[in-house]
Amino acid sequence: MLERHLKRLRESAEIIGLGSQLADADLAEACVETLKANRLQDARLRLTVSRGEVDAFPGTGANIVPTLLVTAKNYSPLPQGVYESGFKAVVSSFCRCISSLSDSVISA
Repeated sequence: MLERHLKRLRESAEIIGLGSQLADADLAEACVETLKANRLQDARLRLTVSRGEVDAFPGTGANIVPTLLVTAKNYSPLPQGVYESGFKAVVSSFCRCISSLSDSVISA
């Protein structure tokens, strides 16, 4: 399951111009090392990737070094009632990313 999530993360990183830089990072190893350091086996992991330190907004350029933050927390399942009743969700048609804007602003 981890590899599926990492694949999706890499695909998203590609969209914001971090694809090649993030591909060099061993994300799975970072996850394993975080679990070991925290002595966790059954845990919830969160990976946060940013464009790293930049001199100016929007932080474009060839010298981008992404920042990777991996946090881990002991896994505890939700109460059984939540699994039985589920959650309500709202889906919006509002698009947050205008491709013409992101293509000109985010280019590596």
